[in-house]
Amino acid sequence: MNDIEKGDVVRSQQGRDKDLLFYVLQCDGRFALIADGKQRKTDRPKKKNVKHVERCITVDMRLRDRLRQGESVTNTDIRRSLERLSAALEDEQEGI
Repeated sequence: MNDIEKGDVVRSQQGRDKDLLFYVLQCDGRFALIADGKQRKTDRPKKKNVKHVERCITVDMRLRDRLRQGESVTNTDIRRSLERLSAALEDEQEGI
């Protein structure tokens, strides 16, 4: 069972966007609407099968809470958050 929820950060495992990070804007159990603020913006999110994404443990709690509460989130907020998270994940992998 997949435990992906709105506001989670996921890494794409399949397709052209493989290994890229996204925020989940909506999830119905089988499909998730994801956005990265750059190629896939909040007004045109990508519909992705949840089998093809992996939930990341690292997440920006403030942005996640804003998404879950239904507050407006800009593409810039998403893009900056993902840039910070990506840098943190790279630093973490280098330390291994």
